[in-house]
Amino acid sequence: MSKTVIILGATGAIGQEIATQLREKNYRVVVTGRNALKLEKIFEKSQYEFLVLDAMDREQMARITADADYVFNCINPPYDQWEKYWPTISKNIVYAMHKNQFKHVYIDNVYSYGRIVGEKLVSQQPMRPVGKKGKIKKRIINDLQQEEEIWKNTVIAQFPDFLGPTVNNGFFENFIIYPMQGKKPSWLFNDKVPHSFIYTKDAAEAAIKLGLDHSSYGRKWIVSGDESPSGKEFFEIVSSLLSRKSEYRVLKRWQIHLIGIFIPIVKEFLENYYQWNEPFILDNREFLEKYPEFSFMSLRKAVQETMTRLSEKEP
Repeated sequence: MSKTVIILGATGAIGQEIATQLREKNYRVVVTGRNALKLEKIFEKSQYEFLVLDAMDREQMARITADADYVFNCINPPYDQWEKYWPTISKNIVYAMHKNQFKHVYIDNVYSYGRIVGEKLVSQQPMRPVGKKGKIKKRIINDLQQEEEIWKNTVIAQFPDFLGPTVNNGFFENFIIYPMQGKKPSWLFNDKVPHSFIYTKDAAEAAIKLGLDHSSYGRKWIVSGDESPSGKEFFEIVSSLLSRKSEYRVLKRWQIHLIGIFIPIVKEFLENYYQWNEPFILDNREFLEKYPEFSFMSLRKAVQETMTRLSEKEP
């Protein structure tokens, strides 16, 4: 009998890719989300089982995960409401783990570390978050580490910013969609420093590899694409693929403050100013030492594939 995988937050960028790849591996995949119509729009009913989930309801969380072998936690609350949602959702997952016997794969970012110490970010760097979102993420990890039984059944895959056709946020529109539409894109703060990304298809494959390998559990793994382009380098690739020069602007800190007066959620990005104003490179070595056969897609090919898949979506 095939193993059962529950995907929390399946309609998000990484959740969609993980669901697709696990289904191709013939797992029984149960996709969950807050909105039934959105689930039906994204996933084929003949291939997946659907469950509407309110992750803030701990008893519902426990019921939905009752027969799971693996739970991939891809939940991503609204960017300006992490404080409202994340602490409760995290506690509810721990509660469900006490009730049920499943392996927990937590899809995380790297906000909990704060500024990079040294040339690259490694998982052993102490967590010294610089803002409220980073502190929330640190608290989630601390809660998971607190109990030995919970921690040994948890693996944390930590990624940089996602790049791919399933990504749906304003800054991704700037990087890829705007140039495709002939609009002028924007980069954040400093276009001369390197910034790590990962293609969503690679991120999903890495998360699945970690999740299905029980020897990877009880720790954090940093996983990133091989290339960390500057804004200038990124848009040179975009221009080359579009066969036309993509002029771009660099948004300064004061401009984000100003935009935030009219669009409050934009101010939330100021917490991560350091990620875009300073070199922000994640170190892959530990992951690749464990999985030397793993190959990341080149940045150029990832951007090209993203453009192709986005073009196929257009009416």
